[in-house]
Amino acid sequence: MLNADCISRQFLPEVRPRQNLIRIAVTLTASIMPILWQGNALLFGKIYAVLTLMTWLFAKYPFGGWSHTAFHGAIMLLPPLLMTAACNLSSSR
Repeated sequence: MLNADCISRQFLPEVRPRQNLIRIAVTLTASIMPILWQGNALLFGKIYAVLTLMTWLFAKYPFGGWSHTAFHGAIMLLPPLLMTAACNLSSSR
């Protein structure tokens, strides 16, 4: 439902960047909340820190053209953390 709404909003005559940023933040936080609910606060914090760094690099573009490269460098940190979360699931044992 949220994806369909987000996609449809990209075709509106006026796109609101602040509203898009809020939607992205809510979506990213909601996607990692189960890790916190499982009681793994440290892993949640690491993932949240990487997502915050990625969002900052993407939104502020602090290094000019190199910010995109730095964004991809930061995103490389995410899969090992998510795999750790997946390995901790009871269905993975």
